[in-house]
Amino acid sequence: MIQTGAQNPSSPPSRALGILFVIIGASSYGLLATIIKLAYAHGSTTAEITMIQFALGALVLSGINFIFGKAGRIAGRDARRLLLAGIPGGILSVAYYYSIKYISASVAVVLLMQSVWMGVVAEAIFKKQLPSLEKLAA
Repeated sequence: MIQTGAQNPSSPPSRALGILFVIIGASSYGLLATIIKLAYAHGSTTAEITMIQFALGALVLSGINFIFGKAGRIAGRDARRLLLAGIPGGILSVAYYYSIKYISASVAVVLLMQSVWMGVVAEAIFKKQLPSLEKLAA
């Protein structure tokens, strides 16, 4: 059984739990590419796939919010920041869906993973400071 540190709220999650999350995340990218390929094969458009993903995400997050009951109001300024923060992810998703349409799913996943180091480079440019060694090692 995986220990999550629930007995002591200040204890960090176990290494096994971290490994499990990495495996689930990696599997999700492969599964997503397969589902998108199947959707394209059945005649779906990129816009339809994007809207379905948005709807499913909203449904899952609403369910989580309902279960844990931590609903609250978001201030207007924070709402704008959240919307702005989501734009790059949305653009990345649409670009990923288009790439899967034209290239193999495995190549698309490799290209998607390039967004991580590109984000580090963009952050260094905008903040005008070199990334830390820890960030580079990650």
